[in-house]
Amino acid sequence: MVVDFRKASVAETVSGLSFFSCLFIIIGFGVFGVFIWRSYVWGGWSGRWGCRWLLL
Repeated sequence: MVVDFRKASVAETVSGLSFFSCLFIIIGFGVFGVFIWRSYVWGGWSGRWGCRWLLL
């Protein structure tokens, strides 16, 4: 019973870590993509309209 509980705990920890790492990677890529897109939009000639579309 103790061994089963330990296995379950390890599995939950591993799954939680993988889930949080995936979530962190997705959020990181999203923030990085938004930063790149904002810098590109602000650098473009239609920066104001692009920023308005991005905010909407």
